Amino acid sequence: MVALTLGLQPAIVARRSISALPQRFSASDLVAYDFSQTENADKVLFVKTAASGTATTTCCIGVALRAAAADEAVEVLVRGLHTVAVDGSGTSVAAGDALMLSGSKLVKATAGNVIVAQAAVAVTSDTTAAVYFDGRV
Repeated sequence: MVALTLGLQPAIVARRSISALPQRFSASDLVAYDFSQTENADKVLFVKTAASGTATTTCCIGVALRAAAADEAVEVLVRGLHTVAVDGSGTSVAAGDALMLSGSKLVKATAGNVIVAQAAVAVTSDTTAAVYFDGRV
């Protein structure tokens, strides 16, 4: 098991939080809790690559900061600014727009969907762009 520790001092406002979690990832992969785990406590200790088409990997919590093999801990940014895959080709994304998970990318959020990040820049194509994760999940 991996214990999550953020190492924050109480007097400091957390602008960036990183957790180390065991799973195979590529750098900048979106990361989700692994709800396929049997034990409830394990559901938030284990993670997988986020994907909206699978019910057990839709709870996007952040982004992998570097590539990691399956037996390595990966650093996951859960609060802060990072560049990830954003698709603004269908519906343009403006800076400040709320974003939701669609497939393995982020798109402009629509009513009734879970917001996972906020756009830091405008996006009008299928590309990578800076987004802010606020640790809300």
